[in-house]
Amino acid sequence: MIRYQYFHLCWDGALTPWFIKSPADYYAAFNLIGVCAAHCRVRILAFTIEDTHIHILMIGTYDDCYAFKIMFERSYHRHVTKTRGTLLKAKVDIDILPIDDENYLMNVGTYTLVQPTKDGKPVLPFDYQWGTASMYFRRAGHISVWRFNEDNEICAPVKAGSLSYSVVRKIACSKRRIPDDWMICNGFILPENYVDVEQFENIYRTHNCYRTFLSSGNKQAMEVQKRMADYLGVSFDDSEAIKRCSEMSESLFGTSKVSFLDAVQRIELAQRLRKSYHLSFRQLSKLVQLPLSEIQKFVS
Repeated sequence: MIRYQYFHLCWDGALTPWFIKSPADYYAAFNLIGVCAAHCRVRILAFTIEDTHIHILMIGTYDDCYAFKIMFERSYHRHVTKTRGTLLKAKVDIDILPIDDENYLMNVGTYTLVQPTKDGKPVLPFDYQWGTASMYFRRAGHISVWRFNEDNEICAPVKAGSLSYSVVRKIACSKRRIPDDWMICNGFILPENYVDVEQFENIYRTHNCYRTFLSSGNKQAMEVQKRMADYLGVSFDDSEAIKRCSEMSESLFGTSKVSFLDAVQRIELAQRLRKSYHLSFRQLSKLVQLPLSEIQKFVS
C-alpha cells in the first residue's frame, strides 16, 4: 500500500550562510522548486526561500520526497558551481521531517510562510515574492505578486511552450523541461502551475483558522523548532561517535567492525545508537554505512 504523508523539508541555515548571495540565486532556487515538482511525484503545498535556507511543505511518499531532495540539491549545486566556481558554504543537504498530527501540520504550514517577517525582513508574508504566502484564501481574480515588475506594472504571463528551449532553460536554471502549458512571468515559473492551494487551504478550512495560526506566538514556533531539533538529533565529535558505535556493535553482535554486519544488524545498531545518544540521522548513516534514506525510513 502506497503511504502518502505530509513532510517538512528544511535544513540548518547555519551550515549554508552563502546559500543565497545574489538575486540570481533567489530566482534559481525559486524556479528549481517548480522544475523538481514537475519531475517528482510530490505535491507542493507551500514554501519560503530565505538567505540561508528553505522551508517546503509537501505531500508524497518518503521515496518521492527523497527524489525531490536529491534533484533540487544537485540542480542548485550546479547553479552555484557555474556562477561562483565553488560550493563553499552553499552546499545544500535537505532534511525530510515527517508530520504526524494535525495541529503540528497547521503550525508547520504557517511557520513556513512567516519566516521572512519573523527573521526581521521589512515585509509581510503576503508580499514576499520568494514564498507562497500570497496564494491562500484569496478572492477569485487575485493578481499574484509575481506578475508585478520592478515598476509595479502588471505583466501578462506567457506559456513555456511559446518560448524557445534556450530561454526556458535559462529561466529554469535546468536542462529539464517543464510542461508547455506552464505559465512564466517576470522570470518566475509561476507557483500557480504546481502549488496545491486547495489542499493547503483544506488544512485550515476557514480564513479565520488560517489567520489564527499565522498570528500564533512564540510557543507554536518553538514547537516546530523543537521538533526539528529532536528529529535531527545531535552530532558527537567523529572520534567519540565512532568509539560509541564500535562499543555498541561489540556488545550487540560480538564485533566492533560495522563492515562485518549485515543490513538488518546495521539498522538495529542505528536504532540503538539513536535511542541511547540521539545521534543525527546524517551521522548514523555514516557510522553504520547505510544510505541516509534507509536510516530515515527505519530509525525513529
